[in-house]
Amino acid sequence: MNTMRREEFVTQRQKHFKDFVQTVAVCDELQQRKNAALRAQVHDLTELLAGYDLASLQNTHLEIVRDRAYRRDIAPDGDLLRVYQSERRSATMLGDVTSDGEAVQMDSVDNTESPPSVSGNERLEPDARQRARVERLVAEEEQAMIQKPCERATKTIREQQQKIAVLEDTVATQANRNESLERENRRFQAMVSKLHSTFDAC
Repeated sequence: MNTMRREEFVTQRQKHFKDFVQTVAVCDELQQRKNAALRAQVHDLTELLAGYDLASLQNTHLEIVRDRAYRRDIAPDGDLLRVYQSERRSATMLGDVTSDGEAVQMDSVDNTESPPSVSGNERLEPDARQRARVERLVAEEEQAMIQKPCERATKTIREQQQKIAVLEDTVATQANRNESLERENRRFQAMVSKLHSTFDAC
């Protein structure tokens, strides 16, 4: 009778021990998954931080390139634009005069006086109103070129900061969960050690 009870007791203990071993194995697997997820999130956070620093460098570089391109390409074109607009205006005026070819030919035969000549300085010199309009267009274009990249960079940096804050919270949460799993793992290991001691005593 005592032998049967002892065998039943041993069988029950073995079943409990098997359940505890399975539980510990499941906890170990969960902990490994959590650690893998945590490592992936830390890797993403590192990449975001590197991207944030790289974006700052790229913004500075783009500002230098933009300013150099403006001084080299856009600013000289402002003067050329004034000259081209003056020439187009002069050509338009001449085109209006010579729109009717036959009438111009008759006028040139009947009239002995030659039309007043237009000097080169008068053709190339725009009026004050046109010059102010061109300068305003160039200034608006310059301002737009400066503001748009800065606004995009500021928006990108703000979004990256928000993502970094979210990831930092996630990393802290995962760390707390890992600590909890580690405590559970130690508790199960202590129980397994206690069961081993019980079986050894039996």
